[in-house]
Amino acid sequence: MLKSGLIRIDKIYSGYRNSEVEYKNAKAFGSKNFGIFIESEESIIKNIWLVLYKIDVEDKKRLINGLISIGTKWNLILIDWDLTEAFD
Repeated sequence: MLKSGLIRIDKIYSGYRNSEVEYKNAKAFGSKNFGIFIESEESIIKNIWLVLYKIDVEDKKRLINGLISIGTKWNLILIDWDLTEAFD
C-alpha cells in the first residue's frame, strides 16, 4: 500500500468523543482528507470502506492507486452501490 503513496494509519478509533474505542480489527491507509479501512478476521477480508473529506487532485491519485493495489493484492472488484456499477 505504501507504494501507492498512501500512509499507514496506526491507530483507529471508533465512536464519539466521550466513548471512543480503539478499533483493532482493521488496517487503515490514507491522508488527513481520506481513509481506506480494511477489516479482516483470520486473514479473511470482511469489509472495506472509505471515508472522504474534500480530497484534492493528489489525494484522488493516491486513492485510486490504493484501491487498485488492494484489488490486485486480494483479487477483488469494487462495487459502487450508488451508481450500481462494478469496477475490476
